[in-house]
Amino acid sequence: MNDKVFWIPHSWAYKMFMWKDVGVDAAAYQPNYFFGGMDSDRLEDAANNAKRYGMGNEIEFDDGMLTDRVLRERFIEYLDSGVRTGLMKNGFRAYYQGNNAVYNLGVSKDPSLRLMYDWLYQYLNGTYAINSSPAPETMTELVRRYVASKEIKPAFGKELSYRLQIINRLLDENKPKDAVTYMQDFLAHIHDPAVQAQGLISASAVSVLDSYAQVLIHAWSDGWGLSNLVLGQSYTISKPAANNYSDSGNELTNGQFGIDGMAKGAVVSPTTP
Repeated sequence: MNDKVFWIPHSWAYKMFMWKDVGVDAAAYQPNYFFGGMDSDRLEDAANNAKRYGMGNEIEFDDGMLTDRVLRERFIEYLDSGVRTGLMKNGFRAYYQGNNAVYNLGVSKDPSLRLMYDWLYQYLNGTYAINSSPAPETMTELVRRYVASKEIKPAFGKELSYRLQIINRLLDENKPKDAVTYMQDFLAHIHDPAVQAQGLISASAVSVLDSYAQVLIHAWSDGWGLSNLVLGQSYTISKPAANNYSDSGNELTNGQFGIDGMAKGAVVSPTTP
């Protein structure tokens, strides 16, 4: 029938290396890492097998990443692996989404989830980079949508887009500190009572744009040391911990995160400003 035949063999598929011999036009190898919770070396092994047998790779994810931080991290590991191994730009790529994961990420009002959609978009276009950070283009697109839905007045939307262009230019010039300052000014502008009184932007649009701006500010601040003001500082504790949680005087400001669900009760007071 002169149709194309594509195959996505799982990691232990029998004689999957013979895909060309049986007339398959293109094959993408399944790492089977997202769901299994195995060592992330599995991604490297899968990429090596894919390249050895002339295959591409498959990105796997489902709706679980909407609520599970570990699954979001695995999704990002897939994207990072595609960059490291070159399979993002070379070879046949395939994608598995459980349920409506792509759609739900795309319409999410949670910036940390919407970013997963943006990064998938970048991966599809071969522009995703490891340790990617949020981009002002996402907010520009949101402004366009709000203008189209009449939640932002056209003239005000044009003004906001111009401000975001300036911020983007500052980032291109490697000036994250200035970008943060301009984004803070952007926030002050959309929260201005006079703007609200004139009905230039809806409350829901302000809320979502504010959330994105906060994510961006945090990401850009990491690069010049403002995100953790007590990192490495000495401190005093209001109430000593139990003996099995001894503290040598640097654990609480070493920048490491604790385990989710652990009790948090001590008040930490840095001894230096």
